[in-house]
Amino acid sequence: MGSPAVNSLQDHGQQAGSFWIEAVDDVLIVAVTDRAGRILYANDRFCEISGYGHDELVGANHRILNSGHHDRGFFKTMFKTICAGEIWRGEICNRAKDGSLYWVSTTIFPELDEAGEVCRFVSCRFDITEQKNAEQRMREMAVTDALTGLQNRLGFQHRFAQLLSEAQLHRHGLALLMLDIDNFKDINDVSGHDAGDQFLKTMAYRLRTVLGSEALIARPGGDEVAIVLKRTPDSAPLADIVEQLQEAVWAPVQIGPAFLLATASIGLSVYPKDGQCTAELINCADVALYSAKRVGRNRCVRFKPEMLERTRRRVLIQEQAHAGLTAGQFELFYQPIVGLHESGLPSFEALLRWHHPVLGLIAPGVFEEVFESRQLCAEIGTFVQEAVIMQTRAWIDAGIPFAQVKYNTTTADFDAPHFAARLLTLLDRHGVGAERIGIEVTEGMFLGQQSETVRRELHALSNAGVEIAFDDFGTGFASLTHLKELPISRLKIDRSFITNLTSDTRDQKIVHGMIALAHSLGISVTAEGVETSDQMELLTVMGCDRVQGHFHCEAIPAAQVPAVLNRLNPPSNVRVAA
Repeated sequence: MGSPAVNSLQDHGQQAGSFWIEAVDDVLIVAVTDRAGRILYANDRFCEISGYGHDELVGANHRILNSGHHDRGFFKTMFKTICAGEIWRGEICNRAKDGSLYWVSTTIFPELDEAGEVCRFVSCRFDITEQKNAEQRMREMAVTDALTGLQNRLGFQHRFAQLLSEAQLHRHGLALLMLDIDNFKDINDVSGHDAGDQFLKTMAYRLRTVLGSEALIARPGGDEVAIVLKRTPDSAPLADIVEQLQEAVWAPVQIGPAFLLATASIGLSVYPKDGQCTAELINCADVALYSAKRVGRNRCVRFKPEMLERTRRRVLIQEQAHAGLTAGQFELFYQPIVGLHESGLPSFEALLRWHHPVLGLIAPGVFEEVFESRQLCAEIGTFVQEAVIMQTRAWIDAGIPFAQVKYNTTTADFDAPHFAARLLTLLDRHGVGAERIGIEVTEGMFLGQQSETVRRELHALSNAGVEIAFDDFGTGFASLTHLKELPISRLKIDRSFITNLTSDTRDQKIVHGMIALAHSLGISVTAEGVETSDQMELLTVMGCDRVQGHFHCEAIPAAQVPAVLNRLNPPSNVRVAA
């Protein structure tokens, strides 16, 4: 005789007709087990997804599906819950008969006998394998360089930190090598970016072949490769490894009829001698790499403490920036954001510029060392915030037609307490509505010790009407958790995915996927770095909401904004948007 649960299912099915049974079998994976885990009933959908027949499942222990993915504690908690008569919900990875894995969202209902004791369990499951696979692909994409298959910058940082912790625990050494292709720009300029990409892929394959699977190999960006090697008394001499690496780079790379030649500069730092943390070791290797390039390239240079000229330059430019703030040398330029599908008033992003007394007008990329000083970064952030709000007020008073002014924030902006309250107070003081301001954040702001503070302040700003945009999306971990938990209303696709959008099918798939993901979460999308009409057309087809880049206008001083608006506003086929 079947269990009451099974009989109930069957009786109800007979009453409602075969349609009910078919509907359940098509959607739900249903099983009934006894307290020992022996399967008493399995529906057709269960058989289909597991690959087992009814005769193989009924009477078998449910452990037949154990994938090994979950530890003993997982099942201990689950059985403790259901044996106490409580419903358990969770996600389980099972193994099918053919060895393949599948994921199910599971709800287990305990069934009580006449004495009130748990006697059986009814499990209802939904197949979520595609969802879990998509999440895994997103996680891998977030830490993997799409071109080479190596770890990207964020993946490198995470894995390097793990390796360093292991080295500290087991008291062995590490070697960090920062490798840079000396003439990669020439390869790109002469042979084209496609050839450059193929060259990098070949280099990645060769390095993996030389170093094997135990080495951490990453592409933090461009033509730079970071390598971390475990060092024990039995390890091969570093000089031999470096020689093999250089030989791998030296060997010609055939692309079509051409043979591309290159050399490599390598900066080397060693734990524990050169540093006790990843940042110190990376900085030392970078200093050594700079020295290798400065003295002639095509060589490996080991870090030495005297290689600190770069540090002195950083200190100097930070001092100049501090003085420049006081002297009024910094100014905000503004770049319009153009809508592709919807009408509305224009928005602008405020971008920092420095009228350097020697170098002239320069962008942050030229003085990026300034932002390594947290205090100076916070001072610049205060300047930007106040300048944006004052300019917004001035445009409102002048009747300039615009919707929002957006500006970038850094973690340093949140060092002082009550960032949100200070911003909202400043808006109120100048009579500017919160909806007229947007702030842009990057993923790095949610990875440090201040992550909870940043999250709390962003929620306060969003609740007040300030728009929050996720900048440089796709270049970091791009955790789906961030999109789920943070009040993000706009996602900005990094220009690195747009540059070769019309020629690189991988970029096209990634960008299209980002847009679809954002829209499914109710988040609008802005593409940065748009420079051509072909890019505009492709982004329009993909459903991108807005674009920003030199195609419409480069960043301009505030005084030129009215003229640019007069040029952008009229056409009905290209509408500016909030």
